[in-house]
Parts: sequence; structure tokens; C-alpha cells
Amino acid sequence: MTRVIVVGSVNEDLVVRAPIPAPGETVAASESLALLPGGKGANAACAAARLGAETQFVGCVGDDDAGARACEQLLAAGVGIGRLAVLPQVGTGRAVVIVDDAGENAIVIAAEANGRLDAARVEAAVAALALPGAVVLSNLEIPAEAVEAAAAAASAHGLRFVLDPAPARVLGDALLPPGAVIVPNEHELTQLGATPAELLARGAGAVVVTRGAEGAELHERDAAPVRIPAPAVRAVDTTGAGDA
Repeated sequence: MTRVIVVGSVNEDLVVRAPIPAPGETVAASESLALLPGGKGANAACAAARLGAETQFVGCVGDDDAGARACEQLLAAGVGIGRLAVLPQVGTGRAVVIVDDAGENAIVIAAEANGRLDAARVEAAVAALALPGAVVLSNLEIPAEAVEAAAAAASAHGLRFVLDPAPARVLGDALLPPGAVIVPNEHELTQLGATPAELLARGAGAVVVTRGAEGAELHERDAAPVRIPAPAVRAVDTTGAGDA
């Protein structure tokens, strides 16, 4: 069984179904508000655990009701939370999510405890959890120093580093250790400021570009891109789809 070490964010999502408003516009919700588990890290961890990987989470939540709910939800999905810190006097990360009738969304995030995840905590956690063949998976919804520490720790322990580069920004060399797998969606790829070929030339082992209903593309050095189709589904809510 593969061990997946997720270094990432935990949020509680306040979700409302409504047309996504234009600036200055007020719209009415079509359903009641819902509180749902979220965060790119937590979403990825739950997906990995449900697919059968032995999954461990590294991150921070607040010592509040939202943090307690997040811990319960991760445990229920089969995710290990021994390295999920509960921080006093700080709130758990929150996100406000608007979902329209087509399943598209607009999201605003308040980092809260996620912003307290530091390099020292990440380095210690990866060192304690490292096993031969394990994978370290991270995203950009936590501080840059924490992501860079995850990449460095993965490299130091001979583990594969996988990065979901979202929210997207230009990637420094610290986030591209040798053999890293970078998984942007088609919009994030543009925001990264580099093509798959350029990311591979800088040391990435593979670049997987996800394209929604069109599936994904696998780019590897000295090989033609491989298209992977997506199953046809009716989109209900795309929140978290890229994370998973």
C-alpha cells in the first residue's frame, strides 16, 4: 500500500447555490446555506484515502468547532491526523463558495490556521512519516515556506513530490525538486508562466494538465504527450474536483 503524505490546507466551506454575481450585483440563493468540509489539502487527502492509499495529513486547524468537525471528517475518510496540529486562539480556515446551476463556482478563502503552518513543522512531520515509496503531495493554499519545506523534505528522504499549483503563481526552483510531478489545470498552467516542456526542462519529472470534461494530458521528458479521457458525468458542483 502506498503512503501519501499530504501537506496542505483544511477549510470549512460555507456553500451557497446562486448565480455568480457580477461586481456590485446582489443575487438570491436558490437553496439554504450549507457547511461542508473543504480545503485543497483535506480534499486531496480524502480522495487518496478513499482510493486505498495509507494517507497522513500535515497541517493546522484552530481550536474551535470547525477544527473539531474537520478532524472528525478526515478520520471518517480514513486519513491519519497525528500530524494535524490544533492551534489555540486561532480559527480554522474558512471558504465562502458560490455554486451556480451549471456547477461552476467562485470561492473566497480566509487562511486562518492554514497560514500558521511553518517549515519546521513540515520538516519534522515528513521525516517522521517517510517510508520507501511514499509520496508527498502539497498545494499552494498554505504558506510558501511550508510548501518549499515539503518539497525539500521529500527530496531529502527520496520521496516523490507532487504539487497541485493552486492557487496558481509562478513556481520558483524550490518547488521543482528533481522528479517532481506538477498537476495544474488548463487555467493554472497559463498563470504558472511556463509550458509543460519548460517545467520538464527545469527538473520536473512529469506535468499532468487537467482539462475538465476533456480529461488530462500527461507530459514527460522525451515522450509525446498522452491524452487521458475523462468519464462523462453531469456536473453538480465542481468545488474540490481539481483537488481530488
